[in-house]
Amino acid sequence: MNQNIDTFTCSEEENTSVEVPGPLATSGIFFQCPMIGLEVLPQEEWHIKIEKFIKEQMKDDPILQSILLIQNCNHNRTKVEECIKLLVTYAENIIRNKDEEKYRKIRLTNKTFVEKVLPIKGAIEFLESIGFVKKKLMYQEQEEDFLVFPEECLDNLASVQTTVDDLQSAERIQLVLDRNVQVLLPSQASTKVSLPPEFFIVSTAEIKAEYQKRTEKLESEMILKTKNMRMKEQNRYKSNYKYCLIRIKFPDCLILQG
Repeated sequence: MNQNIDTFTCSEEENTSVEVPGPLATSGIFFQCPMIGLEVLPQEEWHIKIEKFIKEQMKDDPILQSILLIQNCNHNRTKVEECIKLLVTYAENIIRNKDEEKYRKIRLTNKTFVEKVLPIKGAIEFLESIGFVKKKLMYQEQEEDFLVFPEECLDNLASVQTTVDDLQSAERIQLVLDRNVQVLLPSQASTKVSLPPEFFIVSTAEIKAEYQKRTEKLESEMILKTKNMRMKEQNRYKSNYKYCLIRIKFPDCLILQG
């Protein structure tokens, strides 16, 4: 059986803002979330729905709620990882130095705290769930807001360690791409189509990764290598594609799209 396959792809190298002429081959990119429901929604709508789900379903478990908020409701993974690393440091400093009072205080205007913890959803709630409370304390002759780990909570450090381990090992709620399978008549498939903007949007992290990849490739090209080494590098620097629209034409002229 002869089959003609047309593909529409989007590389990470595309700009973040793209004007796409109509008509569109598909109305957009949609997802399902098996853990929450089988609705078919755009990714941004799922982000809102997941946050609402976590807050409603985990309202009686502040520790789990804060961990899930951190892992699922902040979409810059680099910043999330930096925040988790700092939260772990706060907790482990107390566990290892429980007699040192300085490790039980976090000034809320501290630059590192403001940049790495404060913007992350769930981070403050996590610190409060392991025992920190907000207090006003004197700092450099003026009163400032602090998070303080009370002395009476030092007897519960084993639980703090367990919570820290849970934060580091927690899995994210996964979205599954909806294939949006369609059968098209020849007349429908003959119209020239474009892809929706979602196919061309890339994140800041992806742009940085692409820049890093190009820099490494340029530096690599200045080094003498064997043919085998160059072949391996070509595969390494190939463009990655997030989404691909495929059309398969069957002998009866019907077209399967997904």
